[in-house]
Amino acid sequence: AGKGVIVARDQDEACRAVMDIMKDRAFGSAGEEVVVEELLEGEEVSCLCFSDGHSVAPMPPAQDHKRLQDGDQGPNTGGMGAYCPTPQVSQELLQQIRESVLQKTVDGMREEGTPYVGVLYAGLMLTNQGPKVLEFNCRFGDPECQVLLPLLQSDLYEAILNTMSGKLASSAPVWHQDSSAVTVVMASAGYSGSYQKGVQITGTLQTNVEMIKPLVKAASRPGCSAELGGFAGLFDLKAAGFGTDGVGTKLKIVQACRQLDGLGQDLVAMCVNDVLAQAVEPLFFLRDFTCIRLDIDVAASVVSGIAKACEKAGCALLGNDYLSHVICSICLCH
Repeated sequence: AGKGVIVARDQDEACRAVMDIMKDRAFGSAGEEVVVEELLEGEEVSCLCFSDGHSVAPMPPAQDHKRLQDGDQGPNTGGMGAYCPTPQVSQELLQQIRESVLQKTVDGMREEGTPYVGVLYAGLMLTNQGPKVLEFNCRFGDPECQVLLPLLQSDLYEAILNTMSGKLASSAPVWHQDSSAVTVVMASAGYSGSYQKGVQITGTLQTNVEMIKPLVKAASRPGCSAELGGFAGLFDLKAAGFGTDGVGTKLKIVQACRQLDGLGQDLVAMCVNDVLAQAVEPLFFLRDFTCIRLDIDVAASVVSGIAKACEKAGCALLGNDYLSHVICSICLCH
């Protein structure tokens, strides 16, 4: 459990917490009632599933970190980060959780006349006596959702349709194998107490620039005067030509195979081949990276492939800022 949960180390701390909640109204009207529960020790994990009212389709187990500070210190929060899958949950244990927790819960609700269709979230504590349920939520967890969906190989829309139409038994979602995901929450100062809302997160674009700086620098050549992030470069030439190309349908193949650096290499290779066919030397490659939504890892992978290919071809890599929609490229020669 997250916000509003006090894990007391002793009786005095528990009493102070009750006073803060009920007398000083630390949580407002939400603190008018207090529940005292047994302290469970172990690893806390989140096991979610799709439920169509009859069958359940478990998602990979995830774990979020509740404490505010490093080293499991500070108050509990709604989650400061998460990773998936969790090595603490073996396939055997996940099957046990599926049968004894998730499926039994869905069966029980259906038998009571309230069939549950949607995403079921079970917060569990892995104790020495086995997994014990801490809470249920009728939603994707936050931040667990941020590490679950990147691992979903099936189309999310189709998974939702199969859930709503009762087809999970025959069409369960497929997840990427041998893949992991991690997320870190950026929170305002003062969280999880009183804190400012709506604070803009900045610096993500600069992070991407720092990641690609060494890649661009490696693909430099004598006679080229250019700066990182510039839109052009200078060459002292008597004659010049150019070749241009775009990703076209290759982008669909790359997205399916997740070989993003290969896309960058293909772009350079096509342009270099075009100018070499004219018996001229490729001098530099001008990239124009644009996308609907900037993903730092995707951008770094594509630029990494471009830089490697430029280094092999002996041409300098020039580039502009990141815009939005497609990728196109130009290779100049003499």
